[in-house]
Amino acid sequence: MKNTIRPFSPNYNAVIGHEINVSGGHQRVEWHWARIRVVAADFTAAAGTEAIDLAALAAAEVSRCSGPFPGTEVMTTAWSADLVQEFAGGSISAATIIMGISGTTNGFMTTTNVFTGAGVGWKQTPAATLWTPRRSASLVPLLTLATTSDDVSEADEGIVDVHFQFCHMPVLLTA
Repeated sequence: MKNTIRPFSPNYNAVIGHEINVSGGHQRVEWHWARIRVVAADFTAAAGTEAIDLAALAAAEVSRCSGPFPGTEVMTTAWSADLVQEFAGGSISAATIIMGISGTTNGFMTTTNVFTGAGVGWKQTPAATLWTPRRSASLVPLLTLATTSDDVSEADEGIVDVHFQFCHMPVLLTA
């Protein structure tokens, strides 16, 4: 959405990158896509399920994220997963993922098969409760892997790229 902002407007704020109209008018923001890569080796729990904090994963290894992870005061939407390699290993007989936040762990994506035979490619569940645009003061998304017949740590194959769209929202200060 380049060039949608009127850069010479008296209400344009170059720091946050969009126009602010405090009289209740419109705001224009720039949307971005982010991608975070998650691999089977990231799951280390000796249990049938494990949730990974995607923000912490991106902070620990910046190269996993397609750009700077959008931390605070953001609006997100369109969460999806690109299954690059199906999950398998050990005695695992089924593998599924869900995405969301604490308290609503399947809010971005409901139970989605990622086991051998699921087929690589895009996976998304637009009916998920938080899939529509949502403002977050602090974005802490979770990706949960659940396996059947063996621990998640036994998965030695599996790659999923988590994609979402975001924009930074202004922080309004009051005196």
